Amino acid sequence: MVEIQVFIEGAVLDHENHSALTMDNSQRFREGFRKLFSKAFAEEDLKIIVQNGSGIKQTVNFFKQHATAVPSVLLLIDLEAPKTQRNAVLAQYDLSDWQHSVFFMIQAMEAWILSQPDKIEQCFSKLRHGEERIENDNSLRGVHPESILHPESVLNTILSRYFRIVKNGTVKKLKYHGGKLKIAPDLIERLDFNGLRATFEDVDRLYLKITALRINDAEEA
Repeated sequence: MVEIQVFIEGAVLDHENHSALTMDNSQRFREGFRKLFSKAFAEEDLKIIVQNGSGIKQTVNFFKQHATAVPSVLLLIDLEAPKTQRNAVLAQYDLSDWQHSVFFMIQAMEAWILSQPDKIEQCFSKLRHGEERIENDNSLRGVHPESILHPESVLNTILSRYFRIVKNGTVKKLKYHGGKLKIAPDLIERLDFNGLRATFEDVDRLYLKITALRINDAEEA
């Protein structure tokens, strides 16, 4: 069985200043990505281990430490820029030598979620407010997900606009800001991997890279 490690930014590392709930949500963040990847790859001959970094610099450093010795280590991070800036970001973090093992969420992870508004609907169906379909929202209609500026803020607006929660007896808008680690895992694990491949070039590249690593391992066995 081939083991592939994928380092992903966006969660938190175990620390005495972090609450148990925060650490549970961080674990759920890893699990959400693992479930997403499992939709594309059979687990009997492949084990994908999702590793959390925290910020992008720390995640990049963790990746480099492991990738230097092991080829089956991959990096998945936000580009936080249009895809035309890929080479500039690779250079910024001194990743050019690993470019075939580095994959970007363009412009950020939340663009993956926004590309499949039906999954947002499914995730929060019991909290629905209003009747307008999310896919018809002005921020999404006719826009390629990779071209959405600040997708995290757009997702926050979408959730605030279409969903309500009751907290301490008061009806409030559902927020993404401040609750990313709690909300994102449920959304990520619901995404359709093939749909992401068709929409985002780097998801397709990631799929092909993992497939190649699995085939190489089988041939060497």
